[in-house]
Amino acid sequence: MWSHVTRWAFRRTPPFRPPADMAAIHAATQRSAGVPVAVEGAPDVGVDVFRPRAAGPHPLVVWMHGGGFIMGSPRLVANMAHYLAARGVLVAVPAYSLAGIAPYPAPVRQAAATLCALVAAAGTWDIDAGRVALAGDSAGAHIALQAAAALGDPAFAGSLGVPAGGPPGGVGGVVCHSAFLPFDAMGPAAPFGRGLRDTYLWGGPPGPPAADVAPGFPPTFITVGNGDPLRGQSYRLARALAARGVDVETLFWRRRVPPLPHEYALYMDTHAARVARERTLAFLARALGPRTGA
Repeated sequence: MWSHVTRWAFRRTPPFRPPADMAAIHAATQRSAGVPVAVEGAPDVGVDVFRPRAAGPHPLVVWMHGGGFIMGSPRLVANMAHYLAARGVLVAVPAYSLAGIAPYPAPVRQAAATLCALVAAAGTWDIDAGRVALAGDSAGAHIALQAAAALGDPAFAGSLGVPAGGPPGGVGGVVCHSAFLPFDAMGPAAPFGRGLRDTYLWGGPPGPPAADVAPGFPPTFITVGNGDPLRGQSYRLARALAARGVDVETLFWRRRVPPLPHEYALYMDTHAARVARERTLAFLARALGPRTGA
C-alpha cells in the first residue's frame, strides 16, 4: 500500500530543474555510468561517477539519492552531482537496491562498499583518499547517516553486516538534504512513515534511529525547506546529533515566502537552491580540510 502512496506522491511532484548554466557545468565534468562495485552481503551495485575535468586529486562524496526507499535512481541527483563535480568534488551515486528488491540493510552496505571501493582505487579516479564524505537527500540521507555510523562504529557495522574497516582517514563529513527518518515518529505523518519503514525493512530488525550515533560521528550539514511537510525530521535530527556532541551545521528556511518544498535544493534554478549548493560546498571544504599533503 505505502509503495503505491509514495509513487503517487512522486508523480505529483514537479520535475527537478537544473541551474541556468547547466551547459557550462556539463562542459567542466564527465560522467561514467554504471561503474560496478562488489558488495559483501548484498547485491553488487552500479555507480554513476561524476568527475571534474580539472586535475585533482579531488575530494570524494558518495551521494545516496532519495525516493522513499522504494523508487528513484542516480538520475534524480545527476544535476546536483554535475554541479559539485564542476566545483572540484568527485561525486559517486550508487543505484542502490530499492525496497522490494533487496532487504534492509542492503542500501547501507552498498553505500559503505561504494565509498571503500573508490577510496581503494583512488589513483584510478584521481581521488584524495584523505577527504571523503557521505551525503544524501530525503531517504538517501537516512542511508548516508547509517553508512557513516557503520564506518565509524565497529559494533554497529557488525550488526548491519558491513565489513570492518573503511577509508583510512575515516568519513570526514555527512550532508543531509531534506532528511527523512522513518524509524522515528513523524507527528501527523506517523502512519505514512511507519508504512514506509515496514516496506523498507521487510519485517527485519530496525537498527537504531539514524540520529542515534556513537561518539566521534563526523561533522554533519543539514538543510530543509520551510514548506517541507517532513521538515520536523531535519529539525529533530539536528537537535539529536548536537545533543550527542556532533558538530552540526544547518540551513533552515523558517520564514521563507513562498515556502520551499521537500527536496527544494534540487530545484536548482532558484535562489534558495543556489544558497544550499554554496553552503554544501563550504561545509565540505571546512569538514574535509585542505588537500592532503598540501
